Amino acid sequence: MSLTTANNIHVKVDLSKCTLCKMCIAYCPTHVFSLIENRIVADSSKCIECYGCIPLCPSGVIKIEIS
Repeated sequence: MSLTTANNIHVKVDLSKCTLCKMCIAYCPTHVFSLIENRIVADSSKCIECYGCIPLCPSGVIKIEIS
């Protein structure tokens, strides 16, 4: 799930492969990720494009798209 920013940054989490390890929640300095109803939700409006979450995710389910 993702939200879109005015800068066209899209943080996406593949929920079908996410193991809910919550490493993204613990790592993100701007709190892009949260756990809502047992799913990781990404608020793209908070993303500062550090891209640290991508290699951090052990399941490789986080993607950032710029359009």
